[in-house]
Amino acid sequence: MLAILFWLALQAQVFMYAAEINTVRVLRLYPRSITGKPITAPTGKPIACTPRRKPYRPKPEEEIDVTFKNGG
Repeated sequence: MLAILFWLALQAQVFMYAAEINTVRVLRLYPRSITGKPITAPTGKPIACTPRRKPYRPKPEEEIDVTFKNGG
């Protein structure tokens, strides 16, 4: 029983590390320089910031009516 719990915990950690590595690889978030020396060209495209959507606010002329009938 203890071995199964250990195996599940290990698989959960491996899954999380793989998801993080995949995100960094796809979005090219890895550092361009480890030594701190300036570099000439970027290794990846910058991440575009997407604007947040405005929350939905109903117009004054909109009216929502909800009724429930007892099942039958």
